[in-house]
Amino acid sequence: MHAEVILKGGLERNGPSSTRTAVKQSRDTTSDINPDLWTLTQAADFLDVSRKQLLDLIRQGDLRYVQHGLRIRIHREELERYREHASQ
Repeated sequence: MHAEVILKGGLERNGPSSTRTAVKQSRDTTSDINPDLWTLTQAADFLDVSRKQLLDLIRQGDLRYVQHGLRIRIHREELERYREHASQ
């Protein structure tokens, strides 16, 4: 399996506006890559925000993520970093 690391700001080759966010709900229920890489649903629950708000944070470059095909995953440590920063 190949996982593409997406840096803050989105896809390097196409710019931040090309971030794909179409993730089917049925495929976004478990993390099949790594238990420390969380689905959008898990990440939104952790941050206590909606999936739409989470996607907005990703589009704004506030959260780094990993994209595997159309699936977006966010590392647990990145979520903890963001939550700590947001609470200050």
